[in-house]
Amino acid sequence: MSPADTRERLLDAAQRLFVQNGVRATSLRSITTEADANLASVNYYFGSKEIMVQAVFSRWLEPLNKDRLKWLDRVEEEAGDGPLEVEAVLGAFLGPTFHMMRDERARDFPCLFGRLHAESDELTAAIFEQFHDVQVRFIQAFLRALPHLNLPELAWRMHFLIGAMAYTFGAADILKFISKGQCTLSDLEGALKRLIAFSAAGLKAPVPNQGDTTQ
Repeated sequence: MSPADTRERLLDAAQRLFVQNGVRATSLRSITTEADANLASVNYYFGSKEIMVQAVFSRWLEPLNKDRLKWLDRVEEEAGDGPLEVEAVLGAFLGPTFHMMRDERARDFPCLFGRLHAESDELTAAIFEQFHDVQVRFIQAFLRALPHLNLPELAWRMHFLIGAMAYTFGAADILKFISKGQCTLSDLEGALKRLIAFSAAGLKAPVPNQGDTTQ
């Protein structure tokens, strides 16, 4: 078996166990047992558990974020000096995630990402740093497409957008329950179109009155 295969087995095993038990509760020994490898292989490929954790996330986040920026490049090129369409920017942000989910090994990624919030601040900060370039570009794009929003208001709406995307994948069983089995994520293209339409309406909504809301 090639070294690349061993590395991938370790990452696959770590991802499964992180989803099931959380990052901190998963030992290196449990990962190597799951991967049918030895502890020396972890040191050889990663050097430490912290670097392995970052590698588990990076193997999905790096290609995902590259695709997002490529899609956004095309959207901005097509728009030229004109306004950006909210739906097109949303397509660039959401589309690569839905395409990634066609890979069975990526299906656990939303749950894995959800686990991240229960882990250490240092780990969370290291993972979220991988979103820096994407965050900067998409904030600029959304502000251009939504001139009625300032940065704080956009931040709220992007927070809701990211939550909707994560919930779509992380709670697919609830969708099936609500629809009495008529709706599932087997139709990824249809789900993407619906999420874009839903999110565009929220992003375009008027800014709520900032006055007293207790009346």
